[in-house]
Amino acid sequence: MKRITSVIVIAAVVLSSLVFATGCSKKQEVDLSKYLSYEGFSGFATLKEKPEVEDYETKYDDLKEKRKEARLDDDDSKYDEYTEEMRSLKYLNKALDCVEFKLVKGKNGSLSNGDTIKVKARYNEDKIDKYDVEFVADEFETKVKGLEEKKAVDPFDSSEVTITFSGLDGEGRIDVEEKDDDSDYTIYYSANPSYDLKNGDKVTVTASLYSEDYILKGSEDGEEVTKEFTVEGLGEIPKTIDSSIDNTVPTEAILEELNEDYEIEVGEEGKGYNFGIEADDFHFAEFKINKISDFKLVKTLYGYNPDYYSKSACAYGQIYSRTYTVKIIEPEFGSKKVKKGAVKNVTAYYMGYISGGELMVSDNKLVKINSDYDLYCTTSSRENVKDAVDSFKNIYGSNYTVTEVK
Repeated sequence: MKRITSVIVIAAVVLSSLVFATGCSKKQEVDLSKYLSYEGFSGFATLKEKPEVEDYETKYDDLKEKRKEARLDDDDSKYDEYTEEMRSLKYLNKALDCVEFKLVKGKNGSLSNGDTIKVKARYNEDKIDKYDVEFVADEFETKVKGLEEKKAVDPFDSSEVTITFSGLDGEGRIDVEEKDDDSDYTIYYSANPSYDLKNGDKVTVTASLYSEDYILKGSEDGEEVTKEFTVEGLGEIPKTIDSSIDNTVPTEAILEELNEDYEIEVGEEGKGYNFGIEADDFHFAEFKINKISDFKLVKTLYGYNPDYYSKSACAYGQIYSRTYTVKIIEPEFGSKKVKKGAVKNVTAYYMGYISGGELMVSDNKLVKINSDYDLYCTTSSRENVKDAVDSFKNIYGSNYTVTEVK
């Protein structure tokens, strides 16, 4: 009776071993599409070449801890179950480490959620066989999912930036004006080249944005994008100009300066030189102003002298006349024509000019080269038109080639 019992026990052990061996030899079927992972966010993502078991170390350690608890509880069934799961997980991880993914359909660097991609798995079959793993398919299609979404911003939209060119042809610069708003992101801009520009040049503007919530539209990585601009609208310094050129800008500047420098009111008293009156018999005479006419344009002059300052050196001047009706209080010493108490009309001439290369012609207009400062005007009074013209010709002691604007 004892012998029979021993045989039955031995047979049971052998049978159990065979079953266990048979179970172990069964290969683990693996769907590789479940082990795809990506780098980047939606619209800019790239498929990782290596498949991986997500949180492998954590999962393995967790099974290891459970097996330890099963052993302490003398639960052989659970112990064997966890041992097999650990083995399968370890073999799966080693097998996946032998695989390399190649994107057959789709474009790395621009993958988005919802894209259908085709992936081919490359591996050494002999190595895979060692780990009792069998892949369901070597090539498969799947949809991209789980990528982080970010909001796209167009850095070159007019709501974000204004890009213009200013200055002279050959001496121009690019002006990048960023919009000042309450956006929760900041775009940084740089330009190359940025100065000594001429019409027709190409300038590359780079926009950069580093944000957890936003990306740049048109960028390969979401953080940087470039755009090329053609330089246009830079002004020129002509050797001469004529009346076809709009001279509103310098004219307004000169008149403003003249009215400020010669702010004279009816009823004022003083000597002629106090009012810029240079005429004989009136320059040193004392009188009272009874009436004042408006400034009347007499002559417009344009000067050009690239050898003096730079190729941008030019001067623009206007000669104005103004007639005063005065009552003589005290005649000029030695004057025989003007008597005390006499009421006379006397004309004064004023020169207002802009020089030093502050002007250029752009879009058929005479305008200031830079927009961030006011034109600098100089005024003076002269006895007659000839004296005013001569003073303009000798600005800063230079010899401008002067022509009258007609």
